[in-house]
Amino acid sequence: MGFDGKASISPRHVETINKVFTPSEEEIEFAKEVIEAINRAEKEGRGVISMKGQMIDAPIVNRANHVLEIYKSVMGGSINE
Repeated sequence: MGFDGKASISPRHVETINKVFTPSEEEIEFAKEVIEAINRAEKEGRGVISMKGQMIDAPIVNRANHVLEIYKSVMGGSINE
């Protein structure tokens, strides 16, 4: 379990807090690849897949969805970009 945010009483801390809790470009790209791969696998009737030598199962998919939701809400991006 991780944290999704942090409270601060000083506006000076907001930029650092946002930087720490906003997914990196690498995390966003990996999450997109995971979702694309699992969608293809589901169409083929598979539930667990391997991607780049890593098993992709429900916890990995859940984390990828969470990263993309943060990206969508914080950065105003589209998941399909």
